[in-house]
Amino acid sequence: MAAPPPSTRELMERAAGAAVRAVSGVPPLAVLAVVAALVELLLARAIWHGMTDTLDASVLFELRRVARFPRNLAAVAGIVAVVVSLIAFLRLPGYASIALRLVVAAFSGIFLPSVAVAALLPPAMLRRNLVVFGLAAANVLVALVALNAVRYRPERTLRVALGLASATALLTLMVVGLGQLTQAQGGFWGSLGALLMAQPGATEKVLLALRHTGELCWLGVLIAGSLAAVWDRGQGAVRARIGAAVALVVALTAGLAALQQLIGHRFRFLLFGSFRLGLIVDEVPLLYALPLAMGLAGALLALVRRDTGMRQLGAGMIVWLAAGFAPHTPIQLLYLVLAARAKRSAAQARDPEGAWLRSQPWARLAGRRAPAEQPAPTDY
Repeated sequence: MAAPPPSTRELMERAAGAAVRAVSGVPPLAVLAVVAALVELLLARAIWHGMTDTLDASVLFELRRVARFPRNLAAVAGIVAVVVSLIAFLRLPGYASIALRLVVAAFSGIFLPSVAVAALLPPAMLRRNLVVFGLAAANVLVALVALNAVRYRPERTLRVALGLASATALLTLMVVGLGQLTQAQGGFWGSLGALLMAQPGATEKVLLALRHTGELCWLGVLIAGSLAAVWDRGQGAVRARIGAAVALVVALTAGLAALQQLIGHRFRFLLFGSFRLGLIVDEVPLLYALPLAMGLAGALLALVRRDTGMRQLGAGMIVWLAAGFAPHTPIQLLYLVLAARAKRSAAQARDPEGAWLRSQPWARLAGRRAPAEQPAPTDY
């Protein structure tokens, strides 16, 4: 006797499971880009800016030369991963409205070619306008994608992290835009720039306030993301995760404190050169150790979780660290967009019953009503 056809509810549950699995898994190229970004951060920035007085100059230049390979690897793998993710975002319904998808498509058309050209050209041949256009497009993409993902229903801490990521990108965009406006020559924009420069002290205070607020939002993403990775609703072993997180944070904070003692005043240059942190970097740079340690500890714990959505969050936090605050190089801008992509996917995966599922093509197809069962014959 043939098995009865599955009911509509069963079909929808299967479709929901397939949809969650589709957005949960970290693509292999994205994993490759994350690992390469972490190596590039260590070799090309942390050691270069922090170990100048400790290591020989020839060793530093050799490490910087070696860092070109992971940088190029991260660029190639990251561009492909971002392209695939953006195509899915633009093509499939349910992720965002058609208007938002068109805006994302427009800015993607600016950002991706600028990063690709920057990856192919030597640094000496890069033009300032190319970097500025890429910077503006990257921050717009991050703001739109992260803000759109806030409407999903994952843990509240993850939604806070997405909101802070969007705020960071918007504030960075405002700082860059006002800075460009003050340098404009002639025409309407030149007049606005002259108006701003008429009060240079007030303009400088506004720019500093925006930058410092954006830096606090960037650090807040690390803190909120780490809390989301540890405090998981409805999941066991919470105490074990909290214990592991506390141990990791203490160890990493102690390691950064020991590093400060080792390299002395270079610790400030390490923080600014690696992450572009400047709010209290001259006064009490060691205060940055706690949020940085929390971010890295949360990322490591998320990466070893069985939940694939949490692994997306961990990967996103790693490249968020690698991008730094207000990145200004094409490769760091790519890290920023990769981080937004991973966190959006994590938010979707952590919202297994969200409205976005019902809009997916496979959900609509699987949700067709099963054939009505024929009534059994009745004997009279």
